[in-house]
Amino acid sequence: MTTNTNPEDKKLKWPLDAATTIALVALVVSLAQFILTTPILSEIYFSPALVVREIGNDKNDPNLITFELKNEGATTAKNVQIGLTCHDSDKIILLPEKGSTITKNARAFIKTYDIFIPYLAKDETMVIVITVYDINQKYEIRKLEDETNKWLKVGPFPSVPYVRCESGLGKIKCEQIKYDVLDKDKIDSIKVGTKIIYVEK
Repeated sequence: MTTNTNPEDKKLKWPLDAATTIALVALVVSLAQFILTTPILSEIYFSPALVVREIGNDKNDPNLITFELKNEGATTAKNVQIGLTCHDSDKIILLPEKGSTITKNARAFIKTYDIFIPYLAKDETMVIVITVYDINQKYEIRKLEDETNKWLKVGPFPSVPYVRCESGLGKIKCEQIKYDVLDKDKIDSIKVGTKIIYVEK
């Protein structure tokens, strides 16, 4: 006995009607858009990621200290700003310059510099080289004006207090500046030429 089978019967049939299928596709598209626009995924896949690292001292010249600024994100970082704290006598060199500007902000206790970089492309790196006048003077200690027996220790110098761009703050993977209050009995004074330097005992 021979059984005739229609080839059309062997084809898989979509279990849903047209209206339900359209609704399902719309739901999947909406869900995908929601996932791709969530802040966490946007930050990982669609944003710049600025990272600062201290490369260290030059072996041939210990007075040269180098920081590396890199965009490790997926897109270009625009209007990049990086802060730098160092002594008045230190010199700053940017490699490459990329149309950057350096602004000095004079304050009563410490000197800071704001470095503005128009942009930093994906995987692009900028090197900040600082010629330090006195490599041994990594900290500054000065008397607090409103306290008779209290002194403020600030350092290390040079250091990077912040890095940011239009998309937000970057990461600083090196030692950052700290402020410590010391008592008078923990301070020694050293005369260097005509200048008196205060150091911690």
